[in-house]
Amino acid sequence: MGSKAKDLMMMDENPFELVTAANGLVIYGTGAAGQEVHAVFSSQAIEVKGFVDDNTRKKEFCGLSVWAGSEVPAEISRNTTVIIAIFNPHVDVCEIVSRIQNAGWSKVITFLEILHRFPTRFAARWWADPSYSYEAKTEEVETARRLLADTLSRELFDQVLQFRKSGDVRLAPLPTKQTQYFPEDLPQWKSPIRFVDCGAFDGDTIRSTMDNNIELEAVALFEPDAANFVKIQQTLVDLVPNKIPHVYCWPCGVFSKTTQLSFSSGAGTGSGISEEGNCVIQCVSLDEALVGFSPTLVKMDIEGAEIEALLGAKKIIRNGRPGLAICVYHTPGHMWEIPLLLESWKLNYKFFLRCHAYSTFDLVLYAFPV
Repeated sequence: MGSKAKDLMMMDENPFELVTAANGLVIYGTGAAGQEVHAVFSSQAIEVKGFVDDNTRKKEFCGLSVWAGSEVPAEISRNTTVIIAIFNPHVDVCEIVSRIQNAGWSKVITFLEILHRFPTRFAARWWADPSYSYEAKTEEVETARRLLADTLSRELFDQVLQFRKSGDVRLAPLPTKQTQYFPEDLPQWKSPIRFVDCGAFDGDTIRSTMDNNIELEAVALFEPDAANFVKIQQTLVDLVPNKIPHVYCWPCGVFSKTTQLSFSSGAGTGSGISEEGNCVIQCVSLDEALVGFSPTLVKMDIEGAEIEALLGAKKIIRNGRPGLAICVYHTPGHMWEIPLLLESWKLNYKFFLRCHAYSTFDLVLYAFPV
């Protein structure tokens, strides 16, 4: 990150004036983060001159012009602050920062720096919650770190903490090139796999198993978002016939008990249980829904409900000790809370950590029965 941008963020005067100086700002990114940055800074009567986005066909956003990087009008000073309003697992923010700085922009600030500078002005996003107190969890953090079975996992654990505490994108670990949920550098799951996919999205993990010739004996998929569930059915029609002997699908969420909960639907991979949800979904516990299924691998990517879902699968996990691939990036504390929960059940698992996307998205805890 440019030192000028870092200096701007660390001074003590009016923070909005510090970020923009006297030249207003340009926002890079026309997604939800860009819209929120525009709303917050506009509310402070700070001039937003327009948006930059090389990967959109939009010509207007929030009532302002959208330019490709090469099309920014010459009259906009390169002393204007650029805020990189990107919060996306598939985007290398460091590469964008370098590219914009090389184009001559002198003041470049990332969205994570903005979150850290104005923690009460922006909505917390999954792990990106600058108000979270890591210091209050020091003992739990250290205990969970010691549970990790290899040096790579422990180093990754440390990198993730440094990055999230600082908001400095230079400290973010790069994603591994290993296949998510089936990493080649870890012990292999017991084959053939009896697979439980919690948060099946559009069937992307099943497609990955097909692409990697992973043998599946039986699959149970859970996906509460109606639009995603329709896509799963098409995936199964296209890929599964004669390849997986037993396939079961539930249009349900996974939770600690069978209940109905508010749910925010229509957000693709971001759909999840929420008090502000736009619909109500049926949730089930795995212990109640999968009587007799006996999984050998359980995967969970369920937008922050992982601990509740694990509690609802305690009998299955205790009785069969399946392999576990649990996402731990939806809240700051899941990275240690989830391995500590599993360890408290005294089931003799070895734990590993791998990151499969930029900015510590798709951070997965792998648990192998010993």
